[in-house]
Order: sequence, then C-alpha cells, then structure tokens
Amino acid sequence: MSVNFSYVYLLINALLFSLSVSACAITLSVDQENKDQIIKESFVEPCYLQNISYESDVYLQESEFFYLTDLRSGLFVSAHEIARAVSYLFKKNKFQTIELTSMDVDAGIDLHIKLTSFWTFSKLKLHGIMLGKDLYRQYYLLEPGERFDQEKHDLSLEKIKEAFKAQGYFNGSIESRLERDEATKSITAHLSLYKHERFSIGSTSIEIDPGACAEQSECNVFRAKLYRSFLKKMVGAHYNKQFITSQIRVLQKYLFKKGFVHVLINLREQIDYSKKKVNLFFTIQLHRKKEFIFLGNHHLSVDQLFNYIALFGRSAWILPTAMLQQDITELYHKKGFWDVEITSREEQDRCFFIIKEGKRAVIKKVILAGINTFDLDMLVKKFFSSLIKKKQYDAQALDVCIASFINFYKQEGFLDCKIVGRDFERIGVTNGYELRLTVDTGEHMTLRQAQGARMMVSDVHDKTEQDAFDKLSTSLTVHPELVEGRWACETKSNDQPEQVTFGKTIVMGSNTFPFDYIMRELSYGQGQVWDKTLLKSSLLNLRKLELFDSIYLYPERRVNQELENSILLKIQKDDPFELRVRLGFAAQQVSKSIRTAGLTYRAGGSFLIKNPFNYADRLLFEADVTRSSRTTLLQYRLPWIFNAPIATIFQLYSNRYEQPGLIGSVKNLYDVKQQGFLVGFSGVHSTIEASMNVGIEWIETNVCDDTLCTERVIDNLVHAINFTPCLLDRNIPYIILQPTLLLDYVDNRLDPTRGCFTLFSCKGMVPLDRLHVHAYFVRASIEQSFFLPFYSAVFALRVRFGHIFNHSLTNIAPTERFYLGGANSVRSYETDRCPPLGIFVNDKGCVQWVPRGGKTLGNMNLEVRFPIYKHIKGVVFQDLGLLTTNFTKQNLFNSVEQIFSAGTGFGVRYGTPIGPIRMDIAWKWRRSHPKELPYAWFMTFGHAF
Repeated sequence: MSVNFSYVYLLINALLFSLSVSACAITLSVDQENKDQIIKESFVEPCYLQNISYESDVYLQESEFFYLTDLRSGLFVSAHEIARAVSYLFKKNKFQTIELTSMDVDAGIDLHIKLTSFWTFSKLKLHGIMLGKDLYRQYYLLEPGERFDQEKHDLSLEKIKEAFKAQGYFNGSIESRLERDEATKSITAHLSLYKHERFSIGSTSIEIDPGACAEQSECNVFRAKLYRSFLKKMVGAHYNKQFITSQIRVLQKYLFKKGFVHVLINLREQIDYSKKKVNLFFTIQLHRKKEFIFLGNHHLSVDQLFNYIALFGRSAWILPTAMLQQDITELYHKKGFWDVEITSREEQDRCFFIIKEGKRAVIKKVILAGINTFDLDMLVKKFFSSLIKKKQYDAQALDVCIASFINFYKQEGFLDCKIVGRDFERIGVTNGYELRLTVDTGEHMTLRQAQGARMMVSDVHDKTEQDAFDKLSTSLTVHPELVEGRWACETKSNDQPEQVTFGKTIVMGSNTFPFDYIMRELSYGQGQVWDKTLLKSSLLNLRKLELFDSIYLYPERRVNQELENSILLKIQKDDPFELRVRLGFAAQQVSKSIRTAGLTYRAGGSFLIKNPFNYADRLLFEADVTRSSRTTLLQYRLPWIFNAPIATIFQLYSNRYEQPGLIGSVKNLYDVKQQGFLVGFSGVHSTIEASMNVGIEWIETNVCDDTLCTERVIDNLVHAINFTPCLLDRNIPYIILQPTLLLDYVDNRLDPTRGCFTLFSCKGMVPLDRLHVHAYFVRASIEQSFFLPFYSAVFALRVRFGHIFNHSLTNIAPTERFYLGGANSVRSYETDRCPPLGIFVNDKGCVQWVPRGGKTLGNMNLEVRFPIYKHIKGVVFQDLGLLTTNFTKQNLFNSVEQIFSAGTGFGVRYGTPIGPIRMDIAWKWRRSHPKELPYAWFMTFGHAF
C-alpha cells in the first residue's frame, strides 16, 4: 500500500492551524448579574476592534443593535465600553444570556455577540363576548413584555372563572390558545369566554340567634320584618356577589340603628345547577345591643350621626358615652356649631344624646399674617372669597381654601410654606367671626439659594410639588434619587457644567416594526438637555401613527447620579387589519317644515390595513350612506416623505350630496356629485400646522326630480339657487390647489379655557374644460378664536371672514359657496338656512325656500361658558352672520334684512373624555319667511368652536 505524504503533511498543517486559531478564541457567557465582573476580567486592556458581528434567536434589526452598543469596526474599545453595550442589550428585557466570542487577529480582535432570549407575553385577545372585555382583562396577571409564566397564565384563568361565578355564570367556561411568534419569541394569549346562562337567586331564608340580647319570640317578629324589607326583593333577581354584599351592608346598617352594634352575618349559598338558581341562607348572631337615640338635632340628620358612630364599628358598644359625646361635639364644631351643648344619658341598652345646636358660625373676614410677598387683599379675594360668601362655616371648605393658597405659594417657589396658626375672634355679640391665619412662607427657592440644597418630596405623585418643580425647572437642575422609600431631589445651579441629558432610547422586547421609523418620531436626541415636554411630544408623535395598540414611554431611574437618563419605550403593534362599522339615526334638519330630510338613517364603515408595506403607512377604505348623501374614500397615508416629517396622503374619493326640499315637497331639489383624486402634504411644528392639497376633481350638478324636469321647472330652480344653466348637468373637471395654515395656542382642543386659535384656508379651482373656464374661483377664509378665563367662567369669541374671488356667484357650484346656519355657525337657523334664500315654485304650485349661499361671509360667535354641577356646564351665546352675493355699500345698507342673520340662545354641556356632549337652542331675531320656526335646536359632540 502506497501513502501520499504530501496529503498527510497538508492535513497535519490544517489541523495545527485550526488548533492554534481555537486557542486564540475566547467565549464568555454573561447574564444580567455577572456581566460587569466577567467582562472586566476578560478585557484587561483596550483593544482594536477590527470586526463586530452578532446573531440573535429573535428579530433584532441591525440599526438597533449598533445604536444600542455603539460598537463599530475600527474603534479602540475598553472593558467599560463593552460592558455598557451589553447592559443596554439586557435593558431590552428580552435576552436571558449574552455570549461574547473574542478572536485575536493581527490588528486586534474580532468580536461576535450571540444573544439568547426568553419567551415573553405579547398581548391578550378575548373572544366570545362583545361587551365588558376590560372587566375580565384586569384579572389577567401577565403584562405585555413580561416573561411568560405558565403558572400565572393558569392562575389568571381561575380568576376569570371566579369573576364569572361572582356574576352568576356558574357554568361559564374558558378555552385558552397560546399563539407563538417564533420571530420575536412572543406569545399572544387567545381566551374564548363562554358565560352561558346566568343563574338567578332562588329561595332566601334568615335565622337569628338572639344570644342574650332578645327573646326568641321577639326574634321571630324581627326575622319576619327583615325578610320582608331585605330578602324578599332579592328573590328572582340575577345573582351578583357585589349586589348581595351591598345588601348585607344595608342590613348591618339597619341593625346598627336598631341598637345591635355587634352582629355577625353569615351567608351560605346552595347552587342548584338543574334549575340554574342559587338559594341563600342567612344566619345573624346578635351579641350586644345598645340603641342610640338623638334628640334636638336639626342640622345633622339622624342618619349622619349614626354613620359617624358606625365608624367605630363593633367597638361602639364598649366605648364610654362621654367619649361618644365628645366625638359628636367635635363633629358639630367642624360644621361651625361652636356653641353646641350635648348631654348624654344611658339607660340599660339605650343611650340618649340631647343636643342644643345653637347658632352656626359665619366667617365675616379673613386676615393673613406673616406675609410680605403679595398683596393681602388680592390673596384673600382669590383664595378665601368662597368661604366668606358662604353663610355658614365648614371646616372642610376652609381646608380646601387653605390647600389652594398653599399650592399657589409652592408654585411660586415657597416649597416650605405652611399655616402655623388659626385664630377665630367673635365680632360683637353675633355669630360672625374674624379668622386670622398665621403663615410661615419659608425661604424662597432661588437659583443661588438652591445650590447644593436637598429637597425631600414625600409623595412622588404630589401634583403640588410637581408643579413647583416644573416652575423652578428654568433655573434649577433636579437630580431625583429614591432613598428609603422617599424621593430625595438634589438641586444644582445650571451655572455648573453638569446637566441631566437624554440617554439612549431602549425599545423593550423584540419588535418587527422598523427601528429607524420609531427613532425619527422622537422629539429628543441623545445628549440633549433633559426636558420632559419632549417626552410628551414624542409620545404624541407615535400615537399619531395609529399603528400601536399601546405605547409607554418613560425614563429609567438613574443610578449613581448618572447624567444621562435612558428612556424606555414599550410599544405593542396593533392588529394589521381593523374593521369599523357605524349604524344609527340622525336628524338632518330640526324643523317640522322639512319632510324629506327630517329623520335619516346613517350607515357606514371603515376598513384599515395598518403598516401594509412596513413604512409606518396606513391604507383606509371608508364609506358612509345617509338619505341625502353618499361618500366613498380610498386613502393611503405615509407619515414621512423624503426623510422629512411631512405627512403625505394619496386619496381617491366619490361623493354625492342631495339638497333637501322644503315645504310641500317629498323630493330633493338637486344633487351634486364630486369625484376625484388628490395628493396632500401636511406638517406640524410646535403650534403651527400647515397643509397643501393638489388634485383633480369632477363636479356635476343635476336636477333630482326627473319627472318634473320641464323647461319652466329648470328655469325656476336655477333662478332659485342663482346658478348658470349651462353648468347644469355638466361633468366639469377642475384642478384643485388648497393650502391651509393653522396656529393653535389653546390649552385644550377639546375644551379650551384660555389661548387663541387661528385658521387660514384657501381653495383655488380652475376648470380644465375651455368651455367652462368662467367657472374658476378662489375661495379664501380666515377664522380667529379667543378664549379668556374669568374666575370659573370662560369667555369665548370667534370671528370668521371669507370671500370667493369670481365676478359672479352663478358660476360657482352650490357645494363650493359659503353658507351660514347650523350647530357651528348661527344656531338659530337650521343647517345652511341663513338668508339669502331663493324661492322655488314647482309645477304643483308648491313654494319652497332654497339656500343659495353667498360669495362673502362674515360670522361672529360670542359665548360665556360656566360650570353648573360637576361635569355639567352651561352656555349663553350670541351669534351674528352676514352672507351676501356681492359685498357693496348698497347691499350692506339697503338690503340688510336679506343678508343679515342673528340668534340668541343658551345650551348645556356634559363633559366626556372625547369632548363635551352639546345641546343648544337659539331664537332668531327675525324670520326669513312666514312659515319658518322662530327657533332651532341641536344636539351634537364638541363645542361650536
């Protein structure tokens, strides 16, 4: 046998080379606890990083990896920098272990990072029920982004089943399915909830163990009374644990009033699955009896006094009568009855309290002592006027006034401000008093005084302290540190070079949404000086994408006074497909004279595809139908274009609107069809928002009643709406150019209380058909609103002006004209029904008043908004309107009645999280025609402006 020694030589050399390479490779496996020590021991000296690579068992984008680690080829890195990179990867709360493999090369090292993750919980989806999902969602113990725990999942199912039983669904069942995403190693829990039939309360019975408190015969009578008053009405009702518990509390309160202050109520439930009923058996054990009787009380009712004594619970029967007498006296003192006299007498199982209330104190004057910073009269008027205006003193009302006063001083920088003395001095022989409050304002926290100081905040959620810090943030840098359960804030002068800055933004978990698209929505950058308003702005930017089910953006608690504050971002992608359905009824016009457009159905829906091409984009198809309108829309939206924060939409639409007929008609007069496409651009910078739409639109105006399309009827119609006949029944294409500018300086868009709002819009339309070139127009309008608070009320003013540039109104399509009337302009008129109106007479001789619109618009709305009770507010308003075809002196002074409209009215607002529900009613100053109603009313969402 012959041997080829050349091959053996090569094989031996290759083996020796591989062994030498393996000997130079170092692999480290680190976790969250030991990473710093192991890396420090392995990388003693800084080294040149020739190549850097990574691998992960979950989706991790390359841009995100290099952003978090700051490791690049061609850099010298130390153990500290490698440890910091690893720590940022661990902060994602996704990786269980990280393996570092370092291989020596000629120039330095090649570093490879291997990431091993654990399974995390993604989201919870509930099926099988339409309403009340949030009620059961709260029983699920796992939070999105948390490491998945099967035991917690199973325990959550048991808690939901217990909630079923507490509501009477004893046959309820749950089907669980865990959907695993291998790309992100996340689990979506699908729970199908089946309640089945709800059980009701069957028979109820009650047994009383009198003990030594009463005779058995007396208990039998008492038991029958309790059954009639409490238990009988429970029979047949749906079983609900909360309802039963509330009834037991009412029963305990009733027994307490009867003198049984120490009772035990036991409940035994018998579930009858065949009849789907729950039988209740109550057992009451009476231990002590002590009946309380109040005589002479007028201001405080017997129920109020009983409720106060009931606070002592079962121990009320053993408390000395003198102590109860003292507590009742203190209660009266808090209500201002400082001359009250209470005597008590105890007889066996009864305790009598004889009360002489006397006159109630009234605060006539408030004097502030120890203040030399603000005008005293101003402070008293601002914070204590409500107390002085009240005819009766109340300690709780005084505490509210003092709290507001202290909050004001803390916001002005007096963080140690407090009341050190309260003295009441009677004025004459009346029940009037002078209140003297001694105030210790403490030192004013200024920039120079704050240097090196430490402020202790007992509650991190204290709004007063938070507002104070916000106000001082322009001159102070605050470094919070959690010390023994309290937040210690060390303040330093901004003259010093050390300032807290934004650190890296860490996206928690594994997410397939493009990392670069998330980063571009952030309003801050790494190294920028800390400003919490930028966090809020970033959160709003991410929400505007409408692609996420939940978004949490919050700073990481800084350790060892680090100057860089990392930001943690937890986002949960929403379902890629969403279907919304709308169905209801509405009143198009609130007037008995309108027949065809009185009550209408409303049906529609929207279908959304979120992030279809992974560009943070959105595709929307929307359609709505009513009796007089049809709208269809297909829209594609991009939040950015050409790396600029300019939202871009591409839109196809087709709309049809039918103008309702008026008196004596069952047909609509005419309809307008609008079809086209456009491209829109919009951008927001601080309080300024600008947009531009460019497109092509086809407009066609037709007569609706084809059976009456005689030449005379058409002539009457075009004369009534002041429209050129040659434009009727013509599908005319237009080029559209529509810029808009918005300046928003209000404090709250849904319910503004202060600030101003400016809107400028312009729309130019030029016909592409040479035969109809005279139908071009440019419509410009400007709107200005002001909101001014005055005590608890708000004065609101809006002024609008608009004009259409074209030599004649007859060339302008009816839908493009200015109109007044409706819930958002002149509220004494129905929608678009402000004069001037045209008169249309059909072949049957029926007279109809038709809105024709105008070229020039002027509108002013003045409102006074004031609180009534809790979330209910009232409004009184005055609306003025001016609408004319040609704005000239002759039109203004000789035909005021034909172009001027006004209305006066009032309304009610009920505040909701999505804006106020509004109901307004207004009366006209004059009628446009004899059969017109003198008023109009509207119910809708949101303010008029």
